[in-house]
Amino acid sequence: YSFAPNDGDVGLWLKSLRQEIVEWGRRLGNIKLETLYIGGGTPSMLPGWALSGIMDGLSKAFTWDKGMEFSMEANPESADSSEDFASLIKMGVNRLSIGIQSLDDDELVFLGRAHTARQAETAMRAARLAGFANISVDLMWGLPGHNQTKWLNSLRKLLILNPDHISCYSLTLEDGTPLMRRVLAEEFELPDDEVQASMFLAGSDYLDSVGY
Repeated sequence: YSFAPNDGDVGLWLKSLRQEIVEWGRRLGNIKLETLYIGGGTPSMLPGWALSGIMDGLSKAFTWDKGMEFSMEANPESADSSEDFASLIKMGVNRLSIGIQSLDDDELVFLGRAHTARQAETAMRAARLAGFANISVDLMWGLPGHNQTKWLNSLRKLLILNPDHISCYSLTLEDGTPLMRRVLAEEFELPDDEVQASMFLAGSDYLDSVGY
């Protein structure tokens, strides 16, 4: 469930989230946090005042060291300049998770993503320029036309960007989604289980061979 929010929606959501933070701080007794991860959507799309409000609530409800691992998710179209990423670093974020998904424009269109391959590359470089030394990226296999060779080429292309961590996962179809309806209508064909398994094993072996 998603829609384009206005400031009033964001303000109401932030108020509710801060109440939740206060409640868990009370229940857990102001414990010391070891890691912090803000994700599950595209938090980089939030206005700065909302992100600051989250940080303020967390700092009052919990204790944490400045060097604690603090991760945030971002999509290439919502944060693509060194200034965007520098503001996250100033907030204390020291690990970035970028939802690249693919470096092929046709595949990104198929997935309904709002960014292009070039935007993904620009976002990676901008994050490095801003000072991020720990960047994780997401990449997907099992798309129409994928095979072991194409998947390995995708990984090689990604490694040019030198991510610190790579999260690879296969396309999963959910009931009732437009993508599932297109599959049922036989608009395209996905790789079968045997081909997907070969991509998983080959990709794992390749990434292991280059130090991941």
